[in-house]
Amino acid sequence: MSSYSYVLSVAGLDPSGGAGLLADIKTFHQFGVQGFGVCTALTAQNEHSVSMVEWMNWDQIKTQLDDLFAIYEIVCVKIGVIENVDKLNCLLLYLREKRSIKWIIWDPVITSSSGRKLIKGLNKQSLERALSLIDFITPNLLEFKEILKVLKFDAIDELLRLVDVILKGGHDEGNESIDILYRNGQLKVSLGYKRLDTKGKHGTGCVYSSAFSALLAKEVEVEKAFKSAKKYVYELLQTTENKLGAHHLIKEII
Repeated sequence: MSSYSYVLSVAGLDPSGGAGLLADIKTFHQFGVQGFGVCTALTAQNEHSVSMVEWMNWDQIKTQLDDLFAIYEIVCVKIGVIENVDKLNCLLLYLREKRSIKWIIWDPVITSSSGRKLIKGLNKQSLERALSLIDFITPNLLEFKEILKVLKFDAIDELLRLVDVILKGGHDEGNESIDILYRNGQLKVSLGYKRLDTKGKHGTGCVYSSAFSALLAKEVEVEKAFKSAKKYVYELLQTTENKLGAHHLIKEII
């Protein structure tokens, strides 16, 4: 019997490995969990641009899921890029029938880092339904504003009635990049690191959410998982001079 916790990424295939399934699997490995991947889209891209996106249909996604859940008791599922909210809802209803799953995290990839619009069909009713089936979302500031706009919410308090939120501060301004954990309808932790004088890394949002997912699967307390995921990404940002970061073995959970 394996001592690993099983974690699943449902996301797109980025051949560069900077984002999507490959980035998630690298991150899962560094945190000592067994990672599986279900592909939602085949892409042609590098760390600078996306030239092709070919979406998997729901039957293709479901077949991949069925074969994994037939054998493994997956504890945590991280969802990345997906074609539309209807397909997201099909996925969430499927996952909520699986008793082994304790956590579902959605990194709402609305637009690629190169500026390509990805998810389609965002509307208030379908998005509210999806969020009610998710434990955490991990938007950056731009994604957060877009979600509030679609939902026609004036403030985060309305969103927090549906889902817990990790709001990432990388797209904000100021001397610090401040991430905020909201849980059970209130702000729990605000964590800032000195803003680095870099152009950023491709796929850090994917890495952040997959690190957080891996830690939850290992039964790390939520606030500690939030802090350690932030630290991991901060260290990743400093590993190379180009836009592809190098994954590193985690030394400690803070």
